[in-house]
Amino acid sequence: MKGKSLLSVIFLIAIAAFAAGCTSYISSFTMRFSINETGEPLEGEVFNNGNPLGYAQNGSLSTDPGKLRPGLIALKGTYHDQPFEFYFEFSDSNLNYGGIDFSVQTSDLEKVLFNTSGLNIQELEQTVFDLVNKERRASSIKTLRWNDRISQIAKDYSRTLSIEGFHHKDIEGKDAGDRLKENKIFYIVAAENLYMREKDLLCSDGICRTGAQPEYHVEPWLSDVCIFI
Repeated sequence: MKGKSLLSVIFLIAIAAFAAGCTSYISSFTMRFSINETGEPLEGEVFNNGNPLGYAQNGSLSTDPGKLRPGLIALKGTYHDQPFEFYFEFSDSNLNYGGIDFSVQTSDLEKVLFNTSGLNIQELEQTVFDLVNKERRASSIKTLRWNDRISQIAKDYSRTLSIEGFHHKDIEGKDAGDRLKENKIFYIVAAENLYMREKDLLCSDGICRTGAQPEYHVEPWLSDVCIFI
């Protein structure tokens, strides 16, 4: 009996030790945020699917894994006094470990931190428009006339592009012609040119000659039919 009792005690102690070890293992989950190329930590408020988890001090946050759910991890903070916001995918399998490293590419950080408040938007719009007409004159094509209503449609769609992505059609499948119809603008043929510049906004002739254009890609700015830019 003593032998059986001793074995039972040892068995119970082993179970208790195992449970304690497991509890210790899953009681804390650490997230580390940094810049990929330099390893510099990124600080900020951390959210899981919109729910606040705490502040990543020196790029690190430890939290109760029971609070975590699959979805998105968000880091919202500042870098050199400029606000940023990054989102990372988070899955069930990530919880099998004691923590996870999230890194941000320097190029992505630069894009997020870019401050447009000092830009003269009207001046940029006019510069692009003048460059288009310069290309048309060089090709002996009639120049375009500025239209405030069309300009506003283009400006509104540029905001849509910043949210939905860089496409000629929005998420509802509407294209340039549809946007003109919705604003009661008559046209025979409608087309548009989309141009994205990520690192700077210095306009030059190159804005009208992006290069590497497929041979089948028609250049609307050089069309002699009705145009939407």
